[in-house]
Amino acid sequence: MKDDIFFIRTDFLNVKYFSHPLHFPPPIVFNFVKSFLDSFYNKEFNSEVIDCCVERLDVVQLSSKVLKLAPMLIVMSFASFSSKSSIELAAIIKRNNKRIFIAGTGHDVASRAYKYVDSDSPIDIILPEESEQQIIDLIIALQKFKNNEKSRNFTRDKFYRRERVLNAAKLDDMPFPVYSKIELKKYNCIYPVTLRTKVTCGYVVSSRGCRHKCIFCTLVTRKSNSNPPQFRNPSLLAEDILKLKKAGVNLVFFMDDDFAMSRTHLLTICNEIIERKINIKWVASPRIDELDSEIIEIMKRAGCVLLLLSVESGSGRIIELLNKTMKPEKWLQRVEGAFRMARKLNIGTCALFIVGSPTESRADVEESIKVAKIINPDFIKVHFFTPYPGTIFFEQIKERLPEEMISNMHHYLPPVVNLSNMDTDALRRMQIYFYKKFIYRPRYIIFHFFKYGLFYLFNMEVFILFVKYLFLQVFNSSSPRKQNCAEKP
Repeated sequence: MKDDIFFIRTDFLNVKYFSHPLHFPPPIVFNFVKSFLDSFYNKEFNSEVIDCCVERLDVVQLSSKVLKLAPMLIVMSFASFSSKSSIELAAIIKRNNKRIFIAGTGHDVASRAYKYVDSDSPIDIILPEESEQQIIDLIIALQKFKNNEKSRNFTRDKFYRRERVLNAAKLDDMPFPVYSKIELKKYNCIYPVTLRTKVTCGYVVSSRGCRHKCIFCTLVTRKSNSNPPQFRNPSLLAEDILKLKKAGVNLVFFMDDDFAMSRTHLLTICNEIIERKINIKWVASPRIDELDSEIIEIMKRAGCVLLLLSVESGSGRIIELLNKTMKPEKWLQRVEGAFRMARKLNIGTCALFIVGSPTESRADVEESIKVAKIINPDFIKVHFFTPYPGTIFFEQIKERLPEEMISNMHHYLPPVVNLSNMDTDALRRMQIYFYKKFIYRPRYIIFHFFKYGLFYLFNMEVFILFVKYLFLQVFNSSSPRKQNCAEKP
C-alpha cells in the first residue's frame, strides 16, 4: 500500500478575491520533488501538489480534503501573507490526526523561523528554502523508520545547533517536472506578448539566487534564495524547454530573480536555444544595469519577446535609499538605454515601479511617472513598498506589528505599514493616479492595441482581467487632488 504525501503552497489560503492582476508561477520546489518521486518511487508513494494561489481554497475545505486521506506527510510552504490562516490549517490537521507529520518551508519559515519551532507550533520540523533534497530524504526516513517522534527530535536538534540537515539540492540533480495540459492551464500568462495565438505558458529555472543587496528585497518577493547562486546546465535547460514545447507550451517563463546575473551563462543559454533551433518565445527578468546591446540582441535572436524590468523609482534619491545600484547617479541613464534598446528590437517591456518607499513624497512619485512616460514601456506594474519579514525595515518595527497585520501585508494591497511621507489613503490613490497618468493617454492606447490586439483576441481572459481592474479600480476612482496628498507633518 502506497503512502500519501501532500505538498501545499498556502499563499492565498482563505483569499477568495484579489483585485490587482497577479501572475503565479508554479511551486517549482514541490514540482521538482513530485517529479523525483514519480520517477523513482512510484510504487511507494502517491503525491499531490495543492496550490492555493490558483485553487483558492479555504481552511475548512483544505483540512477536510487532507484529513480524509490521512497522509504520512504534509509539506507546507508558508508566506507571511496569509500565514495566520496557514498555521490555523496545520493546527486543525494536527488536532484531528497527530500521526500526520507536518514539515514547514517557504519564505516565512526562512524569515521567521522562531514562529514555527515554538513549543506550541503544529509544525514538526522546518526546512530551508530550495529544500528538494531535504524533503526527499525526510520522506525516505519517515517511511523507513515509521517513527515520527524520532525523526522530529533529530531534525529539530540539528536546527537548534544551526546546522543544515542535509545539503541543498543542486539544480542539475533534479528531474524536470512533467506537466499535464490541465496543470499548464492553471498558470496562465497575464502579460500581453506578440503571439497571435492562444498562449500556453511553461516555466523553467536557469539560476537561483541574486548577488545584489537591494534593501527592500526579501524572500517573500524573490523567486529563490540560493547563496551562493546556482546555475542549471544550459544543455539540460534546453532539454527542459524542449519537453515543455512537446507538452504544448508556446511561451516559456524563466523563473530567475536575475536572468543576467552571469553574462557567460546567459549567452550560453541563448546560443544553445539558437543552435538547437528550438524556436520558442520566452520571457525573462534581467537587471537593467546588467543589460547591453550584445545581450539584448542575442536574447532577441533566441526568442525573447518580453522583459520584466524593475525600474523601482524615477527619483535618484529613492534609488540611492533603496540601494538599488552601486551607481545611483547613472541609474536613470541605464534605464532609458535598456528600454530604448528593447524597443528598437521590438522586444516587449513591462516596467515595475514601487510607490510608498521610506520618506517618499508625492514629488518623488511624480518623478517616477515622468520617467515611465519617457521610457514608454508596453505596460507597467505599480506596487506598494512593503516592509516584509527579512528586511531591515521589518526588524525596526516588528515589535509594534501584531500577527494580524503581518498576515495582511501584500505589495499589491493598500499598505498596512506606511513609511512614506504621504498618508495611507493618499498613497493608495497615488498608485491609481500612476496607472491613470500612464495608461490613459490616447497615443499609448492606440499603439498598445495595434501591437497586442491579436494577442487579446486569442487570449480574451487576459484582456478581461485588465479591463476589469482598470475600470473598476482605476478609472472609477477619484484622482489624488493636491490637498488630499499632503505630506505627513
